[in-house]
Amino acid sequence: MLLWGRLCHHVKREASRFIPSILDSMSPAAGRIRVLFLIRSLHLGGAERQLAALAAGLDKTRFDVMVCPMYAGGELEAELRGIAGVTVTPLNKSGRWDLVRFGRRLLSTVFSFRPHIIHGYMGGANELALLAGLMSRSKIVWGIRVSDLDFTRYRKSIGAVFRIGRMLSRMPDLIITNSHRGRDVHVQSGYASVRMIVIPNGVDTGRFAHTPAAGAAWRARHSLPPGSLIIGYPARLDPMKDHETFLQAAASFRALRPPVGDDLFVCMGDGDADYREGLHRLADGLGLRERVRWLHGEVDPRGFYSGCDIVTSVSAFGEGFQNILVEAMACERVCVATDAGDARMILGDLGIVVAPRDPGALARAWSGLAVLEAVERRTLGARARERVIREYSIARLVERSQRAFDWIVADQRGSRPPEFH
Repeated sequence: MLLWGRLCHHVKREASRFIPSILDSMSPAAGRIRVLFLIRSLHLGGAERQLAALAAGLDKTRFDVMVCPMYAGGELEAELRGIAGVTVTPLNKSGRWDLVRFGRRLLSTVFSFRPHIIHGYMGGANELALLAGLMSRSKIVWGIRVSDLDFTRYRKSIGAVFRIGRMLSRMPDLIITNSHRGRDVHVQSGYASVRMIVIPNGVDTGRFAHTPAAGAAWRARHSLPPGSLIIGYPARLDPMKDHETFLQAAASFRALRPPVGDDLFVCMGDGDADYREGLHRLADGLGLRERVRWLHGEVDPRGFYSGCDIVTSVSAFGEGFQNILVEAMACERVCVATDAGDARMILGDLGIVVAPRDPGALARAWSGLAVLEAVERRTLGARARERVIREYSIARLVERSQRAFDWIVADQRGSRPPEFH
């Protein structure tokens, strides 16, 4: 880690001596601001969806946008390629140890595009954005999308990247977290706070809206009975998402409910094959084989949201801003969430928040919503959508991000970055 710090300081010193400033090559006041986003991949995921939405939403009369996934492919890559004003340039990293060729491709892309801003998305991409930014003298933005990760549940390199980020966190021009919880955790862990701001995620409320026909078609496609109560959990299969508690709560819920019909639980998301198999075994052991459906992630999940009656988020740790909740609320669904990340702030009084890793509390919350009449759930859902439009729309995300980018490029040394409420 000390080597990383020395390397970055050396690169910064040498760049200031020998490399002409990219910012000097074009005054942003006289033209568009070029932003290069760097991310690991464009496979389905919350952070990846947010990057795609932001890249698409930035004002193309003011911004030129390039998105560089380290690994080619991914469901969102094709979607981004169809957006005017957005260039997708995969860096074609072949594996973990493809460093030299990958580094050359990254720097070649940076010096060809000449970005005013290099914006990393998440650990690993952030540190590489720092190195590329120092060499090109671009402004550097880090994106932090998590909070209190349990590093014992992941490979050791995840914790190492976190510690490297902490050591280098005074060097970016701006750090953007997507949650207040994420900001607090990183500052408490030693990350520099002077240029750290919160910009909550946003959802496209035009795209994400309750569509009964799409919900009915989704149910039919997956052989889900029209009259059944469906509780959905759209999340990748990852330890932080705590599907174990979801399944245990499903078993408890069945004990609480009278035999009124086919209550079903739908998990939609992909993940490690061995982890998935372990969850399947747990579901079978709890007697849920016929009650739990396992679906792959979908590029367009509107049918899922419109087809579910209750949407839930069960994260135990590490969560920042739960996209699940705002997408479901935009689709007028009622939600139950564990008290992780900014869930309590997102839901307000329009959903139920329970303690993490408490299957009984989760089951009771589902039961409380299940006994409501459908019209009552629709009324709550309509109010939830109004909240999302007001606080968490894509328009709000884009407006806040553009103000932050303007502040960076203006080079207002000594001033505080913009704050958003």
